[in-house]
Amino acid sequence: MTITFELSHQLIHRTDHHCLASGSRNYVYARFDLLTDDWAAPITAVFGNYSVILDSENQCLVPWEVLASPGTFSVSAFCTDLHTATCTPVTVHPSGYIEGQTPQSPTPSVYAELTDMVQQAIDTANSVQQRADAGEFNGPPGEPGPQGPKGQDGTVAFSDLTDQQKQSLQGKSAYAYAQDGGFTGTEEEFAAKIAEESPSFADLRTAAPVNLLDNSDFRYPVAQAGVGGSHGNQAYALDRWILTSGTVSYQSGIGLILNGTITQKLEHPPTGTVSAFVGMASGQASISYSGGAVTITSAGGIVAWAALYDGSYNEDTGPNYHPKGFGAEFTECLRYYLNAPDQFISGVSNNGMASFKFNFPVAMRTNPTVTYSGSPYIYTPNNGAYAASSFSASANATAGSVSFSDGYSGLFPCTIANINLNFNADL
Repeated sequence: MTITFELSHQLIHRTDHHCLASGSRNYVYARFDLLTDDWAAPITAVFGNYSVILDSENQCLVPWEVLASPGTFSVSAFCTDLHTATCTPVTVHPSGYIEGQTPQSPTPSVYAELTDMVQQAIDTANSVQQRADAGEFNGPPGEPGPQGPKGQDGTVAFSDLTDQQKQSLQGKSAYAYAQDGGFTGTEEEFAAKIAEESPSFADLRTAAPVNLLDNSDFRYPVAQAGVGGSHGNQAYALDRWILTSGTVSYQSGIGLILNGTITQKLEHPPTGTVSAFVGMASGQASISYSGGAVTITSAGGIVAWAALYDGSYNEDTGPNYHPKGFGAEFTECLRYYLNAPDQFISGVSNNGMASFKFNFPVAMRTNPTVTYSGSPYIYTPNNGAYAASSFSASANATAGSVSFSDGYSGLFPCTIANINLNFNADL
């Protein structure tokens, strides 16, 4: 199986939809499609803490160490000296295999018993053939017998054979083997049983569902503006979770204490049937999905996690919650909001206007709105420090530019300090 990625300048994007199961070794490969010509060999792929050099087809074997346990690892790449890329998360789902333990054998079904009997017949035939080829059945030559009468000229048709001869040529049917094994039903009942117990292609390709929510583990959440902080003019409980009403606080390692309602809007809302679940450390909460948004309401309960899955599930059939990991969640959140506190950025002062550029660690969902806080000042080697004023800004998905009036004339290198920048591209 091959998972695929696209590299464009310094952006990496996963393009396949395979589901990875834990415990795999020497099975999962990765291919990197180069969309821009600034990627040149040798290219090194980074899987979590492991690095692998890509071959001439820009492929490599994924290190088994990152697939050993359920969770999330990051994938990136670099080349030359030094062209880097952003990170993208990859989720590993739990498998049914447990190292060091032999699974118990299930009660044999008709299908399994038939398979065993057919295999035993094949093994017996192969063994007899091997012994015959080895001459084990060759005895000493006997005395010549009397010559028999001359037979009729012509060929023997299949219809000329006896029933026993025909059966010896055709071999046993699957139904006959099942009868030998103790099956007592009719041939029609046997065919229906085989159809019922044979695994379908759909069964073989069924994968664990993926949680569609960002920042869903409230025990270890991403909160760049602080729990209950603001992104611009909008109050947020956590990154990606709007504080619709009420108040929130956080109990470390336990969850979000919610006395009100929080909402997450989905960038790509599902169109079919979905199932929403909420995990509680204490108290109660309700969760619902409508109009492309998930809403959680509680009266003082501690919310540990939330999940939204494609498909219809209930408490008994729903998948177990598996956190993506803080690194993966943080990377996802950076597409929607970036808080850059206490920045110290180099720029240029040109006739009274100082300009500074800020590159984003992850490409944002859309061109963000830029705001700032603090009491920034601008420093130039020739003129010292000057309080910044007359703020203006612009940004695209990969970088932002801010400008201030500094009161200087001429062209100087400069630095801005004591500024907190906020870039908001949330829904």
